[in-house]
Amino acid sequence: MITVLYIHNEDFVTGGSTKSLENLLHSVRDEVEPIVLVRAEGAVSEYFRSRGYECIVVPFRRSTYRGGALSRALRYLPHLVTTTRINSRCVTAVCAMLKDRGVKIVHSNSSVVDIGPEIAARLGAAHVWHLREYFDLGLKARPFRGFARWRSLLEGSDAVIAISSALKTHLGLDSAGNAYCLPDAVCEAADTCLVEEKSGYFVMCAGRWSPVKCPEVAIAALAASHLAEEGFRLMFVGGIDPSYEAELHALAGRLGVDNALVFKGPCDSVKPYVSRALAYLMCSEFEGLGRVTVEAMFYGCPVIARKSGGTLEIVRDRENGFFFDTVGECAALMREMSENTPQDVVSRAQEDAVSRFSEEAFGKKLLEIYDSVLDGRGTPGETGAIVKDRVAAF
Repeated sequence: MITVLYIHNEDFVTGGSTKSLENLLHSVRDEVEPIVLVRAEGAVSEYFRSRGYECIVVPFRRSTYRGGALSRALRYLPHLVTTTRINSRCVTAVCAMLKDRGVKIVHSNSSVVDIGPEIAARLGAAHVWHLREYFDLGLKARPFRGFARWRSLLEGSDAVIAISSALKTHLGLDSAGNAYCLPDAVCEAADTCLVEEKSGYFVMCAGRWSPVKCPEVAIAALAASHLAEEGFRLMFVGGIDPSYEAELHALAGRLGVDNALVFKGPCDSVKPYVSRALAYLMCSEFEGLGRVTVEAMFYGCPVIARKSGGTLEIVRDRENGFFFDTVGECAALMREMSENTPQDVVSRAQEDAVSRFSEEAFGKKLLEIYDSVLDGRGTPGETGAIVKDRVAAF
């Protein structure tokens, strides 16, 4: 068993990153003793503890900002002073807590947190940086101290993992000798299901709804399809601010489909909703991977996805899902799914999901990466394998 510290960026909302980390921990449970670091007590710390994982809480700051150059210039010095002080205290406190725990790897679970390299250096551990977000595009954010410093930290890490080859390319890591591509684990291989009698709704899911997920596209497509007039609904699963929910209702009202919207709120599992849906709509323009896209494939739900981002590495048009570029194309596919569930596409999607995104497949590859970085530092790994050429992009 090796002890690994996982630095996690979510705190009050158990979003896709939290669930992906849980899948990661479960996939390597026989080989890794995990410690999860979060920055505040809340839903996420409770989530991990309730599942039997050690979770420590020490305040730290994310390393990105939103806004233009002027906003950054005005905020730079006070932000730098405050963040440097808070993060420095975090590093010192964490290292004091864990100095005798034999931590071999520090695994930063997000691209927007940069305290991992220093904690790893002080503990004499390897550093693995897990990049999950198009934070400059999808989140409209930038590293507060600049991309040059951020890339320098990436280059100094023992390994960098991107969750899709598109994200790896976007972040300029194609030629990096320490970079891997490894899509997230989403479910255990046995966690598939198939509900043949679908209910009359389409579904979208998010940990927390925001414009980044582009729910407006789905609402516009529903209106263009005229399916609401026949009683079909559009369901949103996940937390949402009341003001944003009101904006979506207002848009739907203008388009004449407000009565067809259903907001279910947050849930522990999307399986009951996704498995019975006519189709899952993935409308994000800059999705790193699309966790629920893969869950839909596991759960026998046809996927209608925007042709962009990491989704390009999951979906093959009319083989294991369906692509759209425009609202009109999305509307046409929604009508097609309302008339017939393509069982051949659903079956291929399930096969792909199990072979590419199961915990079993993911855990094997992650342990190979861990072995590689430990071998490179002169610490024997489990297999002794150097596997940079064998961890292939999907």
